[in-house]
Amino acid sequence: MDSNRSYLYNIDPINNDSEYIESLSGYLIRLASIHNISTGNLINKVINPYIEKRYISNIASKGGDGFYKSSYCINGKGELAKDFFNVLEFLSGNTNLQDLTLWKFKSILSNRGLLREKKAWCPVCLVEMREENKVYEPLLWKFSLYEICIKHKIILEDQCWKCNNKLDELTRESNLGYCSKCKKWLGHKSIETNDIEEYQEKISQLVSDLLKWGMQFDVIPYKKEDISDCLNTLVAKYFFSNINKAANYFGVSKSTFYGWYSGKNIPTLKGVFNICIKLNISLDQFFQIDKEPKLSVESVELVKKDKVIKRNYDHEKIKEYLDDIILNNVTISISAISRQIGCDRRLLSLAFPSEIQKVKSIYL
Repeated sequence: MDSNRSYLYNIDPINNDSEYIESLSGYLIRLASIHNISTGNLINKVINPYIEKRYISNIASKGGDGFYKSSYCINGKGELAKDFFNVLEFLSGNTNLQDLTLWKFKSILSNRGLLREKKAWCPVCLVEMREENKVYEPLLWKFSLYEICIKHKIILEDQCWKCNNKLDELTRESNLGYCSKCKKWLGHKSIETNDIEEYQEKISQLVSDLLKWGMQFDVIPYKKEDISDCLNTLVAKYFFSNINKAANYFGVSKSTFYGWYSGKNIPTLKGVFNICIKLNISLDQFFQIDKEPKLSVESVELVKKDKVIKRNYDHEKIKEYLDDIILNNVTISISAISRQIGCDRRLLSLAFPSEIQKVKSIYL
């Protein structure tokens, strides 16, 4: 190939500067269409010789659908995604195709529950795209957690309205906006919106926020260890170092939470989002949790310190409780402390004047 010419057209990804950025699988289908060849031929005859992977070579020589069944992975954070965006960048001369995948997020995302194995789409988006002559597949649609179109407030569809088939991410005859089985157009506007839950909508919004947040980085500057550090800060600062109570509050098992807390495992994306929802914080605030002094203890219903709530007012344990609050810079009112301990706030001020003054300065 001439070093001054690209083998494939150098077409720009759609919406490559927003959270609605095009997916790599959709880009590949669009590239095939512009060259007036099938998606299968683009993969088998053009891409395969450069990737030299056995599973793709088997498709070219023997047929079969093995690769296509797992083709959703080209939008992910693994080697398949890397292979495809590297080859497509080489063949097209376009150098920013890795952004059409989750490659930049690989250090902070778990594969578990990350990507859909079959296509999903917003039928109203498809109608609007066709009206603008710009049909494409956003990376947003590839997340298994993205169930609600945040633009139209409707549930994404994952079955053809005509033949009821679920569709692989890529097939030999993929065509943007059309069913690869019966060839019918998938867009329409007759939608019922009665089944949307607030939780689903919040999770879908956080998926969108994740992509928007990631736009500021070439590579996400955080790693698994940083997530562990954030969780350690959370547990120490707001749960008085009690892992069990933190796990219960966030709705996960102790063993699962401890795996995240210790840095042994990367939390699932759903796990991180649930923490953000419970604490009413953004993803950026989660990673900056050590710099978030205004997170309200009362707003997250944090736990009462065991064995402190006694009517005989164990002064040693109350002092320990207050020292924990001061040490961890916890924002909490004196009234809230008195309710948790079961002791009149005036008595607290008389018995622990220095500690109460420090707690007040943190709260203010």
